[in-house]
Amino acid sequence: MPTLLAQISTSALLLVFGLVALLVARRLPIQEGIPRSAWYLSGTVFAAMAGSMAVQDIAAVRAFFSGVESPFYDGYLRWSPVANHGRTFFAFAFHLVLLVLSLRHSVPTKRFWLFVSAGLICFLLLGGVVGWREGTMLSRVHYSFTAVFDAAALFLLLGALFVALMRNAMDWVLWSSILLYSLVLGLGVIWHAALAWIRVPGAWAPSPLSLHVFRSVMIVCMVGLAIFRFHRLRNGIAVLGLFERAAVKD
Repeated sequence: MPTLLAQISTSALLLVFGLVALLVARRLPIQEGIPRSAWYLSGTVFAAMAGSMAVQDIAAVRAFFSGVESPFYDGYLRWSPVANHGRTFFAFAFHLVLLVLSLRHSVPTKRFWLFVSAGLICFLLLGGVVGWREGTMLSRVHYSFTAVFDAAALFLLLGALFVALMRNAMDWVLWSSILLYSLVLGLGVIWHAALAWIRVPGAWAPSPLSLHVFRSVMIVCMVGLAIFRFHRLRNGIAVLGLFERAAVKD
């Protein structure tokens, strides 16, 4: 039960970050261009991921109280890989779009966002198909695949953050928030690789609760940064990119 509660708190906190990020994007002037688009993209993606996690959390609660012998519990184990891999592929697409957005010289057009929306949906569906083909959730199979794919997604995200840093495509608040998210992803790679051995006698595996607690702490920091950014906007205080901050200090 503590693990389930920690999982629910992670989803709720991620939803809060996504919604606050969208509020920031709405308040940013159009002249902000790429940084404003980055806030909009991040808020939309994190809110969508949190919504998916919340639905799965509701199903997890019902499965927990239904008992391991119930048909609903079996159904939950059957559909969990679909939801998990769908989000994993969706996040990978987000990292890719973030990289493309950071490389752009002009403000994204409606056509660009249509392509982005279609791409995100396609990756989501592709992940769902992969999860369905995986079958009923087995720790060794599910967590091993998740660890490998998350590792690839992490390298892509770090590349996107590097490009965004060099091109000032984000203000320092959003950049720092996504860096915290990359820490969650990075530790998740190690955790999932170890969790693949959770049912192997004599093998060490971390507690799933510890992963969710770490995620919650990191996301609380992300929420704090987003609220800080929103507060600065309401007070008309500019927030610069990291290189711009360094130039001002010099």
